[in-house]
Amino acid sequence: MPFGHEHFPVNGSNVIIEREDGKVLMVKGSYKYWMLPGGGVERAELPSHAAMEEVLEETGFIIPRRSDLRLISLLTQKVVFKKVTIPTSGLVTLYTIRMEACEGSIATRPNDEILKRDFKSIDQIVSMYNRDQKSVGLGYVRMLLIFDMIRRGVVDPVYEHVLADPVPVKPTRFI
Repeated sequence: MPFGHEHFPVNGSNVIIEREDGKVLMVKGSYKYWMLPGGGVERAELPSHAAMEEVLEETGFIIPRRSDLRLISLLTQKVVFKKVTIPTSGLVTLYTIRMEACEGSIATRPNDEILKRDFKSIDQIVSMYNRDQKSVGLGYVRMLLIFDMIRRGVVDPVYEHVLADPVPVKPTRFI
């Protein structure tokens, strides 16, 4: 097997932007499914900095201060390539921020990465996933359920867990 026991870091950072009414901002990516704003963390980059950059790129919102982000979860990510699980040492950080703490306004035009942006309730997102599992990434549904458990006081932040969903990637990206 070409990957043997090598480890490929797959670091990511996602942000839940919550409105006063409890709805969260989802973005529909060029992958054709809804997801939370976020993306990869480059080597020697702080996850919070990556989160701030991705929010700006994908939503148009500016997070003025890193301290406005609240780290709520650290998730270990499982990586699968051609149905083979690749060992990974990467983490996905999950932050929350209230929309009122963001500056600017939501982008309305599609770009080459994001097709749509919309606020949805967690119940709406779970229903979308239950109707069509390709409409929302399962990992994002799980992140939102973790957020909801933290919000309701069922688990405490910083919640650590395995995000055991296959993530299709090209391993050369991590070499």
